[in-house]
Amino acid sequence: FPYQFSIFGVIIENKMIICNKHKFICLNPPKTGTGFREKLLCASNVHLEAKAFYDLDGLGRHWNLDFIKKIEGLLIHPIESYFIFSYVRNPWQRAASWFHMRKYGQKNRNPNLSMKNMLKRFPSQKKYVEIDGLKVQYVGDCANQTDSIVDLFKRMNLHINVPNHLKLKNTFDKNRRELYKKYLDEESINQIAEIEKYIIDFMGYSFDL
Repeated sequence: FPYQFSIFGVIIENKMIICNKHKFICLNPPKTGTGFREKLLCASNVHLEAKAFYDLDGLGRHWNLDFIKKIEGLLIHPIESYFIFSYVRNPWQRAASWFHMRKYGQKNRNPNLSMKNMLKRFPSQKKYVEIDGLKVQYVGDCANQTDSIVDLFKRMNLHINVPNHLKLKNTFDKNRRELYKKYLDEESINQIAEIEKYIIDFMGYSFDL
């Protein structure tokens, strides 16, 4: 596996976390701050006793509700007893961030990638919110998750605070905003709106670049 770390004795190797002790499942759409949530759980003083399933579908830490339905029979508790939560992101910001990563990132970069070709395989966030009658109980916006995730954990009776060194800084500054604007034209803006229509309607997102 590309990386490995431990959450209170549980080895996480590109896998999602399913906590059987506290009965919660965290879904992480790509490019929504997955690393922050992983590090926060790792740094907390809560003994998770989590279960990490093998990467059967190649999605690893980014499994969605479709996969949860596939492994439902392997869960220790009935699926209805788990508190399932997820964080999503403004689709246009997420698409621009995804494109920047795929074109200029350190791993598996493709300098010749076009936005048009990238969007052909750009995954919607819908499957991290609802699929075939299975819905998550909480959907947060990654834009303000440093504060909202603390309130979320309180609802789950977990006493987790965000250490100062883990608090997210607002990296979506003027320079990043101008950079992302260059990636999107009218065609791609409309295409993203079509791909992410469910999330846009669900969260009330609008084009914000």
